[in-house]
Amino acid sequence: MVDNSQTSSAIAPAHEQNSPYFMHPSDNPGSNLVGMVLTGDNYNNWSRAMEIALSAKNKMVFVTGETKKPAAADPTYVSWIRVNNMILSWILNSIHPDLVPTVLYTESVADVWADLRERFLASNGPRVFHLEQKICTLAQHDDAVTKYYNNLRSYWDELNNLDPLPQCSCSAHSIITKQQENRRLFQFLMGLNPRYANVISQILLMDALPSVARAYALVLQDESHRHIQLDCPPSDQTNKLDVEKVFHMTGGVGNTSYAKNSSLQKKAADMVKSITMEAVQQVYLSLMPESIGIADLGCSSGPNTLSIIRDVIEAVQGTSQRVTSPTPEFRVYLNDLPTNDFNSIFKALPDFHRELREARRREGGLCHPPLYMAAHPGSFYGRLFPNKCLHFVYSSYSLHWLSRVPPALCDENREPINRGTIYISESSPPCVAEAYLRQFQEDFTSFLHLRSEELVSGGRMVLILLGRRGPHHVDRGNSFFWELLSRSLSMLVAKGEVEEEKLDSYDVHFYAPSEDEMEREIEREGLFRLDRFETFELERDERDGVSYGTAVATTVRAIQESMISHHFGEGILDGLFENYARILDEEAAREEIRPVTFLLALTKL
Repeated sequence: MVDNSQTSSAIAPAHEQNSPYFMHPSDNPGSNLVGMVLTGDNYNNWSRAMEIALSAKNKMVFVTGETKKPAAADPTYVSWIRVNNMILSWILNSIHPDLVPTVLYTESVADVWADLRERFLASNGPRVFHLEQKICTLAQHDDAVTKYYNNLRSYWDELNNLDPLPQCSCSAHSIITKQQENRRLFQFLMGLNPRYANVISQILLMDALPSVARAYALVLQDESHRHIQLDCPPSDQTNKLDVEKVFHMTGGVGNTSYAKNSSLQKKAADMVKSITMEAVQQVYLSLMPESIGIADLGCSSGPNTLSIIRDVIEAVQGTSQRVTSPTPEFRVYLNDLPTNDFNSIFKALPDFHRELREARRREGGLCHPPLYMAAHPGSFYGRLFPNKCLHFVYSSYSLHWLSRVPPALCDENREPINRGTIYISESSPPCVAEAYLRQFQEDFTSFLHLRSEELVSGGRMVLILLGRRGPHHVDRGNSFFWELLSRSLSMLVAKGEVEEEKLDSYDVHFYAPSEDEMEREIEREGLFRLDRFETFELERDERDGVSYGTAVATTVRAIQESMISHHFGEGILDGLFENYARILDEEAAREEIRPVTFLLALTKL
């Protein structure tokens, strides 16, 4: 006869809430206890998070092996199996799928825990060294203060877990704790962006150094104050232009059109053509698509637009023939702002198709592969194409144009702060360069994220844009052209042909980044691998009977005419660019002007 009282007593722990055998009705095998997945190199953080979660459920005694598996005849056997398997399910849900098969057939959760610990828990020494190194080298750069502080705090917390301070009740413990707090305060302050120099000085001059948390609050308050100033909306007086609705290259084929004045851009594209074609060939060979998607972002109009498309098509055709593979069909998307002269491109398409067919016949009488071309109006700082439809993205002389004039170019009274000039100059307050940099970071980051969604994995981009050498914004490079255009406008102000307020409220939506600024954004976003970064200069554009100043002036006019005429009126254009050409010739004769161009070749990760 079975003693029911003894059996009931033995099983009772499963019904008591303080028993490790107790299972709450909400517990189920599909639960995720922690918000991270064990991949191997994050074992310390993962195991700490799991220990917290399992301790909260009073299940750590199963993980540590303190609660041994009972004999099959034991009344608690079924309950033990149930709880053990529940914990195993939770662990399987929180490890990378590649790790699941390595522990799936281990019966005891204690054995699984010990196995993962043995595999992934490195000795404390290397990890402590790595953390100390991270802490010493971590800097805010252009991250938000919150992001920088959270990264630093995560390193400190893990270091505390691996290398805790000795515990004692003596007075020395409080002294050691305070010294550690001060060291961390200094680490936090040293990594901040130099723009916070004033608040750093205020913190260090306090009679008693504050806690890290208090210092963080003070810096955060300073950051918020800056954003209020920088993000104030422009007033009607500043008359910031709607770039997407106004900006476009001068259309048609007239003397001031972009089609007639884009030889500098063509020369640059030809200088780096080998790199561009190499990227095209690599993406074709690595992916071998049956239908290849190609986008030219900022295509403009004129001969340059279809020239690069022809080169890309011929490169893919030649490569496919060498590897004896069928040539893919081509999907070509031409993108620019809605105000672009797409009609000029459409008019040139019949001749373009005929030339491709004739070239194909000359090579052996083969039919040209299907080619589908379409215009996609819109800003490339917005989404343009469906997911993973592109294999190659090309953009030439477009990414230095910002999505808008930085809205931070106003003071707390919503008045323009960059008076008398139209770009970053010697007379500009420091916050002008900061506003331009912030706008570029916002735009370029958005561009990278959007293209990463539209490109297939392994897709390539070649980007050509104007840049600058080193950290200084004002030089005799690309910024100097804007300085001379500002002088030309000032001459019209002096003559009474342009109102001074009009000049004060006009700023260009342009930014020449440095190599470091571009590489930092690419590395921080982690969406693309930077394969090539080339810096080059163009030789002076010497046309027959046309001076260097006139050649540059007509090029700038073809680009900026829409914006300048919208803000100042069309009546000033001829006089403005005559002044500009003359000043350019005078400056070029006095000292060389050396604008630089960047080429970036990237692969989507």
